[in-house]
Amino acid sequence: MATTEMTVILARLVARAMLQLPAQRTHRIRAANFAALRPWPGLTVEIRKSAPAQ
Repeated sequence: MATTEMTVILARLVARAMLQLPAQRTHRIRAANFAALRPWPGLTVEIRKSAPAQ
């Protein structure tokens, strides 16, 4: 998928969900690659509540 499409998918997910960031690892979170849209070594997110997709 193109980076733009992945960004739109992520934006829609974040817009309809209530997210919480639990305690992370002790080292800094840094981007591995913008196109990968993921931090290295990873970021844990808990979904507390989610609205149905339209």
